[in-house]
Amino acid sequence: MEDIDVTQHREAFSFVQALAIEVSEGRVELPSYPEAATRVQRALSSDDVDPAVVVSAVGSEPALALRVLKMANSALLNPMGRQVLDLKTAVSRIGYNMVRTASVSFVVEQLRQSEQLRELRPQLAELWHESVVLAALARVVAMRQTRVNPDVALLAGLLHGVGKLYILMRLQELPRLLVYPETCERILREWHGGVARAILENWGVPDEVGEAVQEFESLDRDLLRTASLSEVLTAASLFALFRANLPDKSPTADDLSRLVSHNTRFWERLRIDAPQALDLLATAEAEIEALHAVLGH
Repeated sequence: MEDIDVTQHREAFSFVQALAIEVSEGRVELPSYPEAATRVQRALSSDDVDPAVVVSAVGSEPALALRVLKMANSALLNPMGRQVLDLKTAVSRIGYNMVRTASVSFVVEQLRQSEQLRELRPQLAELWHESVVLAALARVVAMRQTRVNPDVALLAGLLHGVGKLYILMRLQELPRLLVYPETCERILREWHGGVARAILENWGVPDEVGEAVQEFESLDRDLLRTASLSEVLTAASLFALFRANLPDKSPTADDLSRLVSHNTRFWERLRIDAPQALDLLATAEAEIEALHAVLGH
């Protein structure tokens, strides 16, 4: 047993040390990242975004273009049902943050279908489902309780697990460490935020999204004058955890009272009490279903 513990410690230390170097040197990038998605991220990270360049980048990959058109015609983003047939109008209608969302969902779908990552498919599917749920919840919280842009909140929710995605892929290369699931889980928990922020910086995603993804799990941080994207993501993650632990999807006011009785200062800041939380979760169920319909399961 002692030899196993020593081996476990050595493998974990080496992995974390390599991870720290990759983050500090900005060498954190998902493998097999589609070229079309790279072009989209590059177009959107420009100081002066050119709509024609964005449309061209999206149109360079038929699957991504279809995804953007599907989003533009979805009940989630097109409640009036006015059909959009051309990519230029679709990009204009959904906005750049939702184009980023389409690009991210396209990347994840490509990774999930990769033969190289076949053994990770169950974990990737679970992580994607968690991301969609958190994204929908974040959009509802932002829209109903704050001045945070709901589309940015949705994007942040969708990206909150990108650090875990990267670490899972790197761990796959180290079977000797994978035999210690508790150690791997601790690495994921402690490192995914910093890794995610490094990835998002490489992608040119707005700083506020990277900051939120890195710090949303910390409930003891200083609160700003107005509710921030980080707090929206925190609320969404707490709702998501609560929802996942329900025996069914029919929470009561008493259930929500127990949730908001913890971290009361945080919930009061967002003006969320038990009845409000119950209403938010009910609204979010439709959003989750609609977002899954647009982005896939």
